Amino acid sequence: MALNINTATYNELITIHDEATDCSTKEQIALCVRYFNRQQGEVCEEFLGYREASITTGQALAETFLEALGEYGININQMRGQGYDGATNMAGVHRGVQARIRERVPLALYTHCIAHSLNLSIVHSCKETIVRNMMDTVQTVAFAFDYSAKRLMNFEECLVNDD
Repeated sequence: MALNINTATYNELITIHDEATDCSTKEQIALCVRYFNRQQGEVCEEFLGYREASITTGQALAETFLEALGEYGININQMRGQGYDGATNMAGVHRGVQARIRERVPLALYTHCIAHSLNLSIVHSCKETIVRNMMDTVQTVAFAFDYSAKRLMNFEECLVNDD
């Protein structure tokens, strides 16, 4: 995977990560990268895994994220984009994750995550009952995995065996 990512052309690596508290009340960071795979001629998105985050300041999260990329052998100098939610510790202009990463990789531009924006727009502005019900159903399904270690482990095994 790192080989595919590192052989992407210089402007095609985008990093995405989000943090949340899991059911055991530990703060977790989900790490993903998006890049263009030249051999397959397509955009690929890879889930790298979770990291525990005992401190959730922009500095601590940025260090955890960059350390994880290094452990995966991913060249951060190829990073040209960052996508996070709009929380201050992530998007803060001076001390957020995006600012800390831009100090190291100035060409890694920050963009507010479209998935977060879309979800917030639908939830907060929609008056259609059917759409609200659909969003509730999606959230219920997500919570079913979030709060059951067995279901989550089964889901993770399915993902591993999906290759």
